[in-house]
Amino acid sequence: MKKIIVANVILFIFLILIGSNVLAGTSLNARVTSSLQEVEGGQEVIVTLRFDTFQEVKKGINAYQATFEYDKEVFEQVKEDDIMSLNNWEKLKYNQQTGELVAIKRAGTKAEEDIVQIKLKVKEDAKPQETEVGINDIVTSEGKEDLFIQDAIVKINIIKEQTEIPDNPGTDIEQGELLFKSIYKTEKEDTTSYLYKINPKTTLNDFIANCQTNGDISIYKKDGTLLGNNEFVGTGMILKVRKAQEEISMTIAVIGDTDGNGEVTPTDLADAIQEALDRNILNKVQMLATDINEDRKITPTDLAEMIKLTLKL
Repeated sequence: MKKIIVANVILFIFLILIGSNVLAGTSLNARVTSSLQEVEGGQEVIVTLRFDTFQEVKKGINAYQATFEYDKEVFEQVKEDDIMSLNNWEKLKYNQQTGELVAIKRAGTKAEEDIVQIKLKVKEDAKPQETEVGINDIVTSEGKEDLFIQDAIVKINIIKEQTEIPDNPGTDIEQGELLFKSIYKTEKEDTTSYLYKINPKTTLNDFIANCQTNGDISIYKKDGTLLGNNEFVGTGMILKVRKAQEEISMTIAVIGDTDGNGEVTPTDLADAIQEALDRNILNKVQMLATDINEDRKITPTDLAEMIKLTLKL
């Protein structure tokens, strides 16, 4: 009989402890958000853990422990340098092998706030899929007892490159005995010929690999100097193809590049935004560079594509 009574007492205490943990778990919520919902191979995304709904916290929580979980087949391995504490949370420690996080806040907090940010980089060869990033097994405390918080998860879509270049018939230019072919598009206005739809960060070597000619190819920068083999082809540069006394000359437009450095940067995006506001600041070759969907104007569609390109810096 005594054994039964003792067993019941132990069970009763156990249920009380479980109940207190469940109750504690309802007093505080955790939420994880991501800076991007869709990412491509090689891109980075920031996930942020936030504590909110402080219903039963009196003094303020000043420590937490959690486990960061992500698919290592999708993302590169997270290191402690990729994690940043926010809002005066400090002494952060991260176990790279187990994903465990620990941090403290001396003053404690009772206010809703972001706790930590974690930078993830998608592997270059990651397959398109939906993946989950979670901060689990979250335990915090204000000094009395452990508060157990429900796991927080965010879903992220891994996608293929979305900046699609419209179908390109390429160029096929014949002038006398001089022939020039490429995968790029051409347009002529008055006496000036343009070569466009060239991808950002295309080196001279890569450019030449996408062309066929029985002449010699040279590209001149805006200052008149020759472009080096490993330098980027940029908007406004001049392509010259020569054979004996014959010559073909075309002005180059690189997708999204307005300032001529061969890359897409916030500066280029700012120029495109100004043009979208009818400020008329872009010349012909810059318009060919930024009018990505080729509707003869700069619209939110073009801006969205340029934003994706700037994220690949």
